[in-house]
Amino acid sequence: MKKVLITGANRGLGFHLMNEFASSGCMVFPHTREIETNNKTLNGDITSEDFCDKLENFLYENEIEVFINNAAIYKSKNFLEYSKKEIVDLINVNLTSQILIIQVVYKYFLKKNSGFIV
Repeated sequence: MKKVLITGANRGLGFHLMNEFASSGCMVFPHTREIETNNKTLNGDITSEDFCDKLENFLYENEIEVFINNAAIYKSKNFLEYSKKEIVDLINVNLTSQILIIQVVYKYFLKKNSGFIV
């Protein structure tokens, strides 16, 4: 049974991926920004200072084998309508945090000598 961690699993694509992997026999560990009491859920804002440490601990504690990086901000409005703050937030969530997260996961999989990142 593969152990799969999916970020952004509380709705949308992440939620559907979580259900699909679970129905195919995988042990799924969802990530959500909201606080869950379930110990199989990784909680937290991916832009917070301590998230990467929390993620690293979670990977080791749960022996994750597959990482699906789905957390992001999606807004469907005209590019010219974005405020400066919205642009900075989009870059922090959709680029900077993603690079930092993948760095943690990649180091973990290198140390294990196995793993799969989506």
